[in-house]
Amino acid sequence: MSGFRQHNKGGALNLELIECTRQPGRLRISKQACALRYLRAHGRNTEMYGKGGVALEFSFTVCRNCPQGHRYAEELKKC
Repeated sequence: MSGFRQHNKGGALNLELIECTRQPGRLRISKQACALRYLRAHGRNTEMYGKGGVALEFSFTVCRNCPQGHRYAEELKKC
């Protein structure tokens, strides 16, 4: 299975965390979060500010050309 929807016997979602090499601080995120960040970086309606007015544009800019994000986004589209 692709790693996006792997369930254990109890039905809880097992999230495989990966280390993002493009974000500072050795950020660990799920493959799904990586894919969604990549897709949001390519979206036309990307919001410039998040909750509390924090600028997100730079945060997503580094995801735009990420080969890992591209691969996970393609997997996510297949689900």
